[in-house]
Amino acid sequence: MGIRQAFTLCLAALFPVLSYAAIRLDIPPVWLGLVDFLLLTAILIAARLSRGGRAKAISRLWPIAAGLGLCLAVFYLRPDALIYFSPIGIGLILASLFLTTLAPGQEPLITRLARLERGVLPDDLRIYTRNLTCAWAIFFCLLILESVLLALFAPVKTFLLFTNTLNYLFVAAFFVTEYIYRRIRYRHHSHPSIIHLIAIIARSGVIAATKK
Repeated sequence: MGIRQAFTLCLAALFPVLSYAAIRLDIPPVWLGLVDFLLLTAILIAARLSRGGRAKAISRLWPIAAGLGLCLAVFYLRPDALIYFSPIGIGLILASLFLTTLAPGQEPLITRLARLERGVLPDDLRIYTRNLTCAWAIFFCLLILESVLLALFAPVKTFLLFTNTLNYLFVAAFFVTEYIYRRIRYRHHSHPSIIHLIAIIARSGVIAATKK
């Protein structure tokens, strides 16, 4: 795992921690939205720079720069709206990553990652990884629905507590529970450790892994 990949993972891990700390420090919700958006931007930039050569990676940053300019304009005009941007936006990005790879002619995302790790996939694991890709897509769609409902009916701090902290714990619980189930259900196959799995994802890049 390279330095940039490790830096991206550290930022992603610190995201819920810093957001929760900001809530506990009673930072005004308007500014929490800006802090969350800047953290998300830093993660996306680090992920982009970790892929390919420096010149090629920098050329991919223009969509992020355009999005940053647009959202700063939104923050200036409607600062309250930015609170809901990052959590719902993250959910949409993650759900689309899994859903688009389930389309006809595409290789499911987790099947792709498993093949990068194992080479040739046995039939039972190929079917399982496709179903698991579908399960992750449904899971993130449910998180989006939760975020929208909280945005409509819950206080701002409750929305931020769930979307910026607790939802990350739900994702970790899903990841670990699935790993334990897979090791029991498919114990006739070898399985890499969780740390090795994270290293594979960081090294290959989730977005890059969706491309053949």
